[in-house]
Amino acid sequence: TSNIFYQHKISEILKLGYDCYIYDFGHISIENFNFVSFLEKNIRCVVCGTKPQEIVAMRQVLELLYQEKDIHYLFSFSDPGEQKDVIDMMEDKGAFTHFANYNPDPFIYLSQNNSYFEKVFREVLPKEEEAVVQKPKKRFGLFGRGKK
Repeated sequence: TSNIFYQHKISEILKLGYDCYIYDFGHISIENFNFVSFLEKNIRCVVCGTKPQEIVAMRQVLELLYQEKDIHYLFSFSDPGEQKDVIDMMEDKGAFTHFANYNPDPFIYLSQNNSYFEKVFREVLPKEEEAVVQKPKKRFGLFGRGKK
């Protein structure tokens, strides 16, 4: 289940018991971006685009966050032909650079995005061995009836 909350007290929202909370910090700029709060989160992701003004803003973000590790960069609405150039621009952040498939509705699951979801959300996804729940094997007696 997904919900979007506007102008609510975060302390009340955190009591709802969701597995994951996604914070939208808005536009990153030196003047209005809360770096401390952003850097305190266990999963950090910057969503960006490839329009000329978005690339200029992305370069500024890279300068601001250059020293920080484990920040994912998700490019949305980018042409597949631009992806190699974007990876080159991202330099050592290339391993943390992902490209979203077009999905106009954020509440509709799109399996084509699994590859980067698994990388970005690996900390909150169950580990592979936890995901496979072993059911106790049924023991069968004579003629296939279950033992009591």
